[in-house]
Amino acid sequence: MRKIFVILMVFFLTTGVSLAASPGTTGGSILQVVEGAIPAGMGGAFTAIASGDYAIDYNPAGLVSLDAPEAVAMYHSELATISDDYFTFATPINTTQAIALHISYDYIPPINNGNGNPAVNAYDILFMGTYAFKLSNFIQLGASLKYLRSVLAYYGTSAIAVDLGGQISHLPFGLKGGLAIQNLGGQLKYLSVGVPLPLIIRIGLGWETLVDQKRKLELDLDVVDDSSEGMGIRLGGEYWVFPRLFAIRAGINKISQNVYNSGFPPSLGFTLTDEVDSNKYSLDFAYNPATLPGSIVDNTYLVSLRCSFENWTIF
Repeated sequence: MRKIFVILMVFFLTTGVSLAASPGTTGGSILQVVEGAIPAGMGGAFTAIASGDYAIDYNPAGLVSLDAPEAVAMYHSELATISDDYFTFATPINTTQAIALHISYDYIPPINNGNGNPAVNAYDILFMGTYAFKLSNFIQLGASLKYLRSVLAYYGTSAIAVDLGGQISHLPFGLKGGLAIQNLGGQLKYLSVGVPLPLIIRIGLGWETLVDQKRKLELDLDVVDDSSEGMGIRLGGEYWVFPRLFAIRAGINKISQNVYNSGFPPSLGFTLTDEVDSNKYSLDFAYNPATLPGSIVDNTYLVSLRCSFENWTIF
């Protein structure tokens, strides 16, 4: 069974680049949100270094880096009072496999038609299951199955899609590589009009080192091709100022077709951690300030609470 899975993964990962359409109209905007306070603080550059429960939104292969069960809850303040909330629970099965379950909800405030009719409601809700495994000491693969429900006014529609991802380490100069293809298959159908999901292809190169032999520094450079927004570049980094206590992040996210995204919009973030009864609790924060040159049209921020249950053994 695993051999069949690997063959399918290799096929899609090596041919998926040709599947990306030219920029156009797609549905399911929740699938394009920069999720997770850690990756968001790095400008969404996370494909090669993706790890833990945040990996499922960028490269499912990174999930297998888990060494203990984790849970994360996030609130994301987006543009024009739109909000996005999610919850993920992930756990290793053994030293070479991991799984995760995820739910996210994207809420748009009621839209007033101004014609005496009731306000229009709209929301997206996403369910996702992820599996990842180590193929060898330096190659890991992962896949996610998604179910998306989208509602606009009186009309609702749903779609099923798949994410595939891979990571490779031990490259020259200590580099890591990552490739992910997201939202394969499926479309949202409103009345008789079918709208494809945004096909996203991520290619990343990462690097990790220790400063003064104890402070971890990670960098990631991604090229992202989105079938509705076009090709973009994401660059970000993370530095642990105080090991296992406090980290800072910064990044840029340039999307070529996004009219709100001229220049190189910055992202900033931090993590504060503490241990209680051998369990690690973390506060992750990311901020995209609109006041800086080239940023998007409104301030956005993400706040995540994350817990690693070091004493739990589920499998």
